[in-house]
Amino acid sequence: MPQWNGLLLGATCLIQFLVSLSIDQRYERAGFLRHYFWVIWYPLLYWVLSTLTAVVAVPRTLLASRRQRARWNSPDRGIQP
Repeated sequence: MPQWNGLLLGATCLIQFLVSLSIDQRYERAGFLRHYFWVIWYPLLYWVLSTLTAVVAVPRTLLASRRQRARWNSPDRGIQP
């Protein structure tokens, strides 16, 4: 079970979502409460994706056998000086 600070954080997040959706209701008339149910999945997906990216990228970077610098090669955009 979450502690009081986790519940406070979750309640604050849901209140912020409710306020933002009520402001957006002026432009999007249909489906106000329908969107409120699905809006909680965005931060969850964001945190999970960020965690998975860090778990995969950090060991891959630290344990890489070749020590080369990364260099960006910009594609030709056809701009003439």
